Amino acid sequence: MGSSMLHPQVLLHDAASQAQRDALLALLGETPPDFPAATRCFADDPVLLHALLRAMPLDRECLDRQLFDAVETRLNAVGADLLTAWLLSRSGRPHNSRTDLALRRQSQHAADIARALSQAAGHRFADDAALVALWSRLAQLLRVGPLPGGGHQAPSRQLNARLAEECGCSPLICDALMLADAAEEQVLQAHPLSAISWCANRLAANAEHWLQACARVSGLSVDTLMHVVAVQPAAELPVPDDAGESDPNLPAPLSATSPRLLEAALAGFALKAFAGLDGTELRVRYEAAARLLCDQHPLLVIVAQEDRLHALSLTDQPAVTRYHNESAQPLDDEASVLALAVRSQTPTSWHRDDDGPGRSVRDWQLARWIGRSGFVCIPFSAGATRGAIVVAPEHSPLPATEVARLLVSLTSAAAAVAIERHAREALARELRQQVEQRHREHARRIAHEARNPLSVIRSYLHLIPQRHAGVAGLSDDLRIVQDEIERLGGLIDTVGQAPEPAAEPAHCDVVMLLRDMQAMLGESLFGSRGIQLELRTQPDLPQAAMPASALRQVMLNLLHNAADILHPGGRCTVALAGELIADGARCIEIRVIDNGPGLPPERLDDLFSPQPSRKGGQHQGLGLSITRDILERWQARILCRSQNGVGTSFQLLVPIISE
Repeated sequence: MGSSMLHPQVLLHDAASQAQRDALLALLGETPPDFPAATRCFADDPVLLHALLRAMPLDRECLDRQLFDAVETRLNAVGADLLTAWLLSRSGRPHNSRTDLALRRQSQHAADIARALSQAAGHRFADDAALVALWSRLAQLLRVGPLPGGGHQAPSRQLNARLAEECGCSPLICDALMLADAAEEQVLQAHPLSAISWCANRLAANAEHWLQACARVSGLSVDTLMHVVAVQPAAELPVPDDAGESDPNLPAPLSATSPRLLEAALAGFALKAFAGLDGTELRVRYEAAARLLCDQHPLLVIVAQEDRLHALSLTDQPAVTRYHNESAQPLDDEASVLALAVRSQTPTSWHRDDDGPGRSVRDWQLARWIGRSGFVCIPFSAGATRGAIVVAPEHSPLPATEVARLLVSLTSAAAAVAIERHAREALARELRQQVEQRHREHARRIAHEARNPLSVIRSYLHLIPQRHAGVAGLSDDLRIVQDEIERLGGLIDTVGQAPEPAAEPAHCDVVMLLRDMQAMLGESLFGSRGIQLELRTQPDLPQAAMPASALRQVMLNLLHNAADILHPGGRCTVALAGELIADGARCIEIRVIDNGPGLPPERLDDLFSPQPSRKGGQHQGLGLSITRDILERWQARILCRSQNGVGTSFQLLVPIISE
């Protein structure tokens, strides 16, 4: 939206000529758009690059060798439609002068030299140095005017640094721009980035005159500098033609037609640009479009929904959006200029009164939340929905201007997509709630019926010791069965209830757990089928950082799979192999090994995905998928090895509790 130092209205942000605009339009019009080629055009041109980075700033980190990646990422985020609209909105403006083209050519030449010097010196900041050299004449190319309110014209180096700050450039880049005209002894004290860009600008302007000084500043030999200059020829840019010739295969500039037709065309591109976007992508593209096409930074986008004012998630003000929606401001709020703008579709403004909140506390709070002394509301409509764009007063466009109308078109298109997404999400929530409610009711009925057979089983368990007194080990076996029935009863009691945090300890004794499972399953699951279940343990193992119920479920799934695949005479071994280090973490290794037929190769390729079971009956093919999910929830891992005709081995790596 322009800083307090620079006039956004005079930042031309035009391509070098109609020919260059035509070339970019052709690249963006391809199917799919040729973003790599467009990236080269933007990255090599100081004005185009500033326009893009001003709309989507960097993160104030060094670029290293990532400039082209940063540019291509932003071009993809803006999209071909909005870039086309931006280029068309600039068509027909006066061509750049021969002086501008010469400055562009020299800036590009300096950027190539800066990149080569950085590489020759072994520095990591080749792209940072190239950007400094490319922008060393940026203020002159953009014709940045005097400071607001009159006063002296700031030096170009200060304006260049401020322009770079607006683009989110690192302090090193801004410092280097400030030192562009510094004396040699000053540059020698600065960061090497400043020295490289200082040398590049001088070598591009007059290599022969500056060779010795650049050798002292850069630390490179004169021969190296001469070689760098020789292999970096000056860029050739097209000289403007008074006839204004352009590619005959492209349509004539839209500005040659009526302004209304141009606005309609740009609105059409905007509508297409936002279609199908969701969430963050929609917000990023809308904000970039507002800055690139309108030089605006909307602070909030408000729409009327069910007699309330609702803030859409279209701006980088998530806290303000949340605060406003929590306030539930009514549309008929007679004191608020924001509500008035939405209701009447008439521009309004609010300015702080030093005496206090004034007539509308809501407007006063909104100004405080956005950190401004006031705000301006620009009305818009998205279909049948009315809304308003909240912008800062010092940069709000006049209602009747082309910029304001284009901002309204962009916002209407983006808001329509956001409103549709909001409606879809609300419908999905309602359907999900209905399904969950039906599921809970169904689960409660099943739980009620399941308690009856459990009661019968508990009664018979109490009778077994009386009828089979003196049987060795019977009491231990019954204790394990009783514990499992109680666990099953607890699970049934929770069916149909909202999930609650488990009170179960997040650790367990692996040796004790496996011994209990051997006692419980050794005969019922394996011995009754003529299969041997063997358990091998080690003493003094630490506890696993995993609840007993979770590890028990994992082992049950693996042991059931082994029992189902083995034939009489087969063997399944559960072995505690001890401790090991996996990905830097101490783990207990548990192995489940069978001597069955092995797994089919096609099953091994996608072992842990849900697949139709070949076992028939009630098997659903979900056991291994559930097993992996449980283990991942506790940062554990599972590996599998299988050989046809030899058997299958599962290896569990379960973290141990930290001491």
